[in-house]
Amino acid sequence: MGLGPIETYWSDGTVTGYSDYCQSVHDENLQGEAEANTPVCDGTVCTFPNGATVPDRNADAPVVPAP
Repeated sequence: MGLGPIETYWSDGTVTGYSDYCQSVHDENLQGEAEANTPVCDGTVCTFPNGATVPDRNADAPVVPAP
């Protein structure tokens, strides 16, 4: 599934793009996908727009004192 510019490859070997309208709809959908899959991280957990959470991979590992 490509998410770049829309191109159409024809049987005669030519390549064309869709109309500006089709490209703009495509770009809007791509932007929406990016926003829906971009979490907000607070140093402990990352929260996605749908409410799902995952551990923050960029958080510092907890320091465990040596015995």
